[in-house]
Amino acid sequence: RPNDKSGIAYGELRDVLYKEGAIVVESDSHEKHDKMMDIIQGLSHAKHMVAVETMRRVLEKHNFSLEELLQYSTAFFDLTFGLDGRIIDGNPELYIPIQTESQGMQDVLDVYLNALMEHTQLVKGRDVERFRGAYGRWKELMGDLAKQASKTTDRLIGTPTGVEVYFERESSDLVLGKLGKPFQLEPYKENLVRTTFPS
Repeated sequence: RPNDKSGIAYGELRDVLYKEGAIVVESDSHEKHDKMMDIIQGLSHAKHMVAVETMRRVLEKHNFSLEELLQYSTAFFDLTFGLDGRIIDGNPELYIPIQTESQGMQDVLDVYLNALMEHTQLVKGRDVERFRGAYGRWKELMGDLAKQASKTTDRLIGTPTGVEVYFERESSDLVLGKLGKPFQLEPYKENLVRTTFPS
């Protein structure tokens, strides 16, 4: 509050923050700030909490250990598992209030639950066209930020790579037939690694 004389003046506090290199965002209202934090902190944390609980239940259902799971790990899984671990290793007294004390978290999680249910229906229905439509909406939302995110994460986990395999004993048609369903190699052409097995 610029005219509040009871404490540090607004301008003075802002100058201190700028001097210390802080990124200062001046919000229209505290309500707007809180709604933003429900997404930036609340939803982000909740996704990792739910992911760990889901992983725990699926492992238990199939009688797999976490150690077994990690033997099959990919670079992308390692990255997201690391973020899961960061939340779980943290102080519950920091994360729990963000989930339970915000007035808006219930609304955000209701939307999250609905989105998850719709995603489940796409998976159950194997609805490829609706999936493509969803990807279109996501790409429209994120725009160039998605490409920037890809470049940033490439530095952490590397560029996705396809493997082009040449079989000398079996025809490619037979090999593809054994895979059970067709797939397209074109999206991976620029990152292919050519491998040949000896006869």
